[in-house]
Amino acid sequence: MYNNKKKLIPVATYENNAWTKVSTAMDQVQDMMYGSAFKGTINGGYGVRIQYPDKTKEELSVSCGSNCSNYEAEAFAIEAHVFQLTSVFSLYPEKTQNIVIFSDSKSVLEALQNENLQNSSLKSLFLKRDSLLKTYNVDLTLQSLWIPSHCNITGNERADILAKKGSTAQQQNTTTSFRTAQQIIRNNSTEEWLNGWTTGKTGRSPFTYMATPNPKDIINSLERRDQVIISACVHIMLRLMPI
Repeated sequence: MYNNKKKLIPVATYENNAWTKVSTAMDQVQDMMYGSAFKGTINGGYGVRIQYPDKTKEELSVSCGSNCSNYEAEAFAIEAHVFQLTSVFSLYPEKTQNIVIFSDSKSVLEALQNENLQNSSLKSLFLKRDSLLKTYNVDLTLQSLWIPSHCNITGNERADILAKKGSTAQQQNTTTSFRTAQQIIRNNSTEEWLNGWTTGKTGRSPFTYMATPNPKDIINSLERRDQVIISACVHIMLRLMPI
């Protein structure tokens, strides 16, 4: 497989002054991107703002599925950006420059850098990015920069608006990943429980989702302090267990 490690600059962060150093450089294509989904899983959309060294700009605003997580929308945004630049560089070779990706999704950037491709959207993104770097082996490098969201960074705020616009566009029924399906089930279960608790006239609504307390349970023979410790451990284990 083509080795592009030398062409990839490690993920930098806003806090170590990388933003100041990178954003003021002129000989690079700078790209802001943002992904958004209602309740984190419904009606996903992404926005991309591309700025070329000559100050010309491009903007993309696209829906990405009725069942799409924020994580996947962020990955789709970067993939769309890579695809767009591949097309532009092919049609206008004079625009070929080093690329800096600005994103507020550190998890996507790090997964891409570490080649953690368990998610199908990341696999597709990785292949497109690898193809771009392979095509311009000598003339192009790519840097990823994490920036915080909603901190009045002009380009990122614009990408956020574009993402929300994309999420309100007509959605298609796309294949849902296992990870997103888990998240949807978890969100629906939580919402159902909260609605039952809010609208219930008694405090017994939780028993729909849990067994009735057993007065003969051996845990009742323990001291209160030990019962609390066991209960806390069980709670942590349940949170860590996949659905």
